[in-house]
Formats: sequence, C-alpha cells, structure tokens
Amino acid sequence: MVEIAGRNGQGKSSILDAIWVALSGLGHAPKQPIRKGELEASIVLHLGSDKPELIVTRTFRPKADNSEIVSS
Repeated sequence: MVEIAGRNGQGKSSILDAIWVALSGLGHAPKQPIRKGELEASIVLHLGSDKPELIVTRTFRPKADNSEIVSS
C-alpha cells in the first residue's frame, strides 16, 4: 500500500492524474499535456515492489504542423 499525503497544492492530484493518463492514454490527458515552451512531455510509471515488473511510458509530442498532440 502506498500513501500519497501532503498539504493543499502539493501535487497529490497531479500524481494520480499522471498515473491515470499513463494507463489510459491520450484520451484522458489534459488538453495541453505539454508545458508552454517545452517540446514534449513524458510520464514514466514503474509498477512493482522492489524492482519494476512493468514500466509504462507515455510521451506526448505535437504533430509537425502543430495541429494536435500525439502520444506514443
């Protein structure tokens, strides 16, 4: 069991949102998953106890014409 604790505004919900997006994909990501000024964004989720048994990676990049965001 893992406890995610902290004061208001410390990022608890952001962690849970990132886990959800990593597991469910672009359809559940925020409209702008890439911070302003950055070229891409990534979520890396390590699942397992002592050593990762499964690693889920989501990378978000804009299409070449900046028309939309793609996920890989």
